Amino acid sequence: MLEIGIDLGTSNSLIGYFDPETGESKLIANRFGHVLTPSVVSVDEQNNVIVGEIAKARRITNPTETVSAFKRFMGTEMVYLCGKKSFTPIELSSFVLSALKKDAEDFLNEKIDQVVISVPAYFNAFQREATISAAKLAGLTVRQLISEPTAAAIAYGLENTEADQSFMIVDLGGGTFDVSLISLFEQVVQVEAIGGDTKLGGEDFTFALIDAALKKADLTRDAADKFLLSELYDKAEKMKKKFSNPLNLSAEFTFGYQDQTINFQLTIVEFRELVMPLLAKFQRPTQRVMTDSNMHFSELDKLILVGGASRLPLIHQTFEKITGLKAQNDLNPDEAIALGAITRAHMLNDKSRQELIMTDVIGFSLGTGVHNPEDPSHSIFSPIIERNTVIPASRELRVRKISPAQRNVRISIYQGENPYTKDNLKLGEINYPVALLERSDTITVRFTYDESGVLEVEVTDDKQKHHKNLVIQNRQIKLSDSELEKLRKKVAHLKINPLEQDDNQLILARFAQFYQEFIGERRQMVLREQQYFVSQLNSGNPRRVHQAQERAAELFEMLETLL
Repeated sequence: MLEIGIDLGTSNSLIGYFDPETGESKLIANRFGHVLTPSVVSVDEQNNVIVGEIAKARRITNPTETVSAFKRFMGTEMVYLCGKKSFTPIELSSFVLSALKKDAEDFLNEKIDQVVISVPAYFNAFQREATISAAKLAGLTVRQLISEPTAAAIAYGLENTEADQSFMIVDLGGGTFDVSLISLFEQVVQVEAIGGDTKLGGEDFTFALIDAALKKADLTRDAADKFLLSELYDKAEKMKKKFSNPLNLSAEFTFGYQDQTINFQLTIVEFRELVMPLLAKFQRPTQRVMTDSNMHFSELDKLILVGGASRLPLIHQTFEKITGLKAQNDLNPDEAIALGAITRAHMLNDKSRQELIMTDVIGFSLGTGVHNPEDPSHSIFSPIIERNTVIPASRELRVRKISPAQRNVRISIYQGENPYTKDNLKLGEINYPVALLERSDTITVRFTYDESGVLEVEVTDDKQKHHKNLVIQNRQIKLSDSELEKLRKKVAHLKINPLEQDDNQLILARFAQFYQEFIGERRQMVLREQQYFVSQLNSGNPRRVHQAQERAAELFEMLETLL
């Protein structure tokens, strides 16, 4: 089976395969001999869909029939007009994927089906679902969606690092910004925390230049026609690329408006001042990643930058200032994520690499709405699985009925970080019967989330013995009952609390044994260590649990010498 990886990008997309003869991940060039295929779609006079470099060239000559940067609106109801035709972001993305698929099949002389596709770590459930739907429309089966920073880590071979280390990976693409903290220890690649902004990328720097140029003509983007905007977009992109070279201290271009020729020139200092509001937006998500992972910048070992927009020296300088580390970008930033996706496709089939454990985290909190006594019309969002929880994960919340006369409880399922449910993304709901319950009886709501983005919500109570559940997956198609049952069985083992697992039960038994053996300060020390161990188990974080187990083993070895 061919091992194919795809980077479906905002500005450019790539596809490649794993070459078993050389043991390397290789990118496949399109018919123009380039590995970067512009994520641009156009419709010609005969209503033919054109993708890639030709479509990009038509952006200037035929701006009303050409669209780009549609990845930014994946998972939304946005509709793009291409001449007389209209397309959704899913359809437009499927055109790009179809073009990549054809290039790969022509090169490999073989049909391809299963692929690994990279997505921004910060993509929500609907955006991931939209990506899978686009692949399906293109005749592809998504074997796995891999977060772009994780793909970058694989491309850099970080899983082969011998010493325990922590890396920050910054992925600044054309339309999205991701920042991830990844730790490596004992054959485990663990994503500690992720953050970012799905509406911040290289395109914003381009538009900042366009807006500045238009200002010289006393225009705004809303007032300018599409032909002028297309011309300026092309020239602003070239100016931005000039500033990617640290030797260029200034850049300029001219454009025509009405009867005048306008010269637009910037020095590197002026460019920095122009984009300073954009640079400032990197600080908060980056700091939040460190806070969520309970780490300080001084604990980081490496800073790695990927994504085409990260070529700008200003980006390097910004993150070096934030982290205090020298930025590393040994690989081509345009290609790193695609190479990682290809390698991941190979890893899924390579039995020799099965010992490598890769964990990920959920980018958004998942929870339900609870009664707001101050304002009953606005429910309060109660997170059950919080953002940056290591997945797979299973957590529960206990609730009660509000009034004795209440016959049903509506368990609404939300994704987001806002305090009120109305401001978060609703994923579904369960209506649970509570007529036979007293107000003091508890209802257990359990969320279980796995690596493939499947969320199972279960609602039960001890008195009625009722049971209702809902499976929410990142797929547009409806799964059959047998498939749903298979998914339920797959996540069933996740519902075992670490406290109930055999190896941890043994450690707790040994704590109890040593507590009985000692008195005074030593007994209190055993109790404190036991409480610490239990707190790490309750965190559900595999890395913390592993470290707590090692700490307990060292303690037991020392205590044995005192008996």
